[in-house]
Amino acid sequence: MAKKEKIPDNNQLYEQLKGLTDKLSPKDSTQNNVKQKSESYSKDSIIQTPTGYIHPKRQNFVNKNKRQKYKLKEKIDFYSNEGPIVTRTFREEKKEVTTQVTRITPVNQEAIKVEISRFPNPPIKFSWVENERNFNYEFDFSLGEKFQPSTQSDKEDRDMTIGMDFGTSSTKITIRDIQGNSSFAIPFSNNKDIHAYLLPTKIFFDNDKFSLKSEGKECTNLKIKVLTDEVNDFDIFAVISYMSLVIRHARSHFFKNYDKNYKGQRFLWRLNVGIPARTVQKFEIKDRYIRLSRAAIICSYGKNNFISMDEAKKAFALSDQKKIINEFKKLPDQIKISFDNNSSNFLEEGVGLYPEIMAQIHGYVHSNEWNQQSNPHILMIDVGAGTLDLSLCGVRQDDQYELNYYPLACLVEGLGVSNLVRHRENFMLDSTNDMKREHQDLILETLSCLDHINYGEIDVPSSFEKMLEGFEFTNKQANEYIDKSFKRRIQSAIWSQTVLKASEGSIPGDTTWKPLPVFICGGGSRMPFYNNLISEYEKATDTKVRFSIRKVPQPSDLYNFEEKNDYDRLSVAYGLGFWNLGNFISSFEKPKINIEGEDSPKWSDNFISKDMT
Repeated sequence: MAKKEKIPDNNQLYEQLKGLTDKLSPKDSTQNNVKQKSESYSKDSIIQTPTGYIHPKRQNFVNKNKRQKYKLKEKIDFYSNEGPIVTRTFREEKKEVTTQVTRITPVNQEAIKVEISRFPNPPIKFSWVENERNFNYEFDFSLGEKFQPSTQSDKEDRDMTIGMDFGTSSTKITIRDIQGNSSFAIPFSNNKDIHAYLLPTKIFFDNDKFSLKSEGKECTNLKIKVLTDEVNDFDIFAVISYMSLVIRHARSHFFKNYDKNYKGQRFLWRLNVGIPARTVQKFEIKDRYIRLSRAAIICSYGKNNFISMDEAKKAFALSDQKKIINEFKKLPDQIKISFDNNSSNFLEEGVGLYPEIMAQIHGYVHSNEWNQQSNPHILMIDVGAGTLDLSLCGVRQDDQYELNYYPLACLVEGLGVSNLVRHRENFMLDSTNDMKREHQDLILETLSCLDHINYGEIDVPSSFEKMLEGFEFTNKQANEYIDKSFKRRIQSAIWSQTVLKASEGSIPGDTTWKPLPVFICGGGSRMPFYNNLISEYEKATDTKVRFSIRKVPQPSDLYNFEEKNDYDRLSVAYGLGFWNLGNFISSFEKPKINIEGEDSPKWSDNFISKDMT
């Protein structure tokens, strides 16, 4: 465990820093390096701040929302809005761990010094960053007041479901005709690839109005905010407005293209929304999601391309169970008809919440590929822009042929694509500590092109050489070393914290974990960096669990979608289109949620315990 040395008074700081130079420097440091460090910490430059002692000359190096901590060992820290902190830490010798384990000895286990030998001069913008897609989204709200076919009748009822995959980085949506066994993918632009169906999960606020047009204040992280306990009223109204406009566009698109197919019928609507499995047992979040979804249905009635703050407030107030019973009759006729003119139907049938894993694997468990005797456990790995989400559950079919899902392990870690980029960037910044200031500024200017990238709309290269073009190191093994701790965290999340946790009670010789069906989805799943790591678990022969990576086949009843190789991006929205996905038995221990995580790997991640084999 690291112990912080007590910070001396400012009058004593210079002398102690000077004395610490040799101790903090590697043993093979040259006299020039020592001299350079000594010169960089001049006595008059060090000042005291509420957060510690800082050196003003570092300000240009850590500007643009960067933060650098100075510590003895390799320990990466993500960025924050605070200024740089100069700290000095010492580490105690670790005690020998006495447990029966089989050690994995990684190549180059000892820490190596990462020194930059070449960098872009003049600064450059990485070529892959320039390939960021700028999509022109096209929305249609002209039929936003339409819930029923043009020649509507109450002689034949038709159950219609809106499946909304409300994602962290993007939202996907389908509309399903239950009786007709048909699902329709809803596009948001005329692009000819998967991105036409992926709408960024963000909204803009300007002049007291929320809009999907890029004007005014940008409101992002909508899903993350409503899942936290610190959510405020503005975040709630922003989410309601976003969901409302998405539903308004979806209905307009559907009726414009398929209205003529439903003459003389009455639509009974339901909105199904996906939520992370790890939040199912948190009833305050479940209740909040239901209210937000009810408000979104009400607020989706209209033709405008915006939702006013007042509209969102009124819809949220009306979504309260007691209030909707008293005021349901005041709603527009199109909405009332959609729920058989009955407030009870609106409250009981209007909104369905299902864990995303149920929707993701819905097509698989309803196909001939699934057998509950040999494959009762299923793992979903979602590699997103910011996080790596893992959900492992058991699936059983009861005597009534209804599916029951039993969550076994759920985990989310900040190990998505954007954090892989940050991890590598942090190593680069840490390696510039001993460089001249003008060289630091040149490197920072190049790395600044990584800021404000929408990682959901850009293809990020896997290899270090292609991602950070123009950089080289004195040690040729540095590239592999830099990724080592990040890879160990991914392996620990997948194996130690998820698979082993779920299988720890299995009977010796249990073959239901060999193979374990694994579905990989999300934009980051296309990167070889992640795919290669996960694929390694398919090769395991002497462990109690072996992966069988499957690809979800595109169902034949999904229309208006031709991107078969990218169907997994839409599979949650497709699954949510079904009226009833089954039962999610959520009486299990609260799963671990670790968004930021500890950056340095734990000692145990370098071992395979006896329980792993």
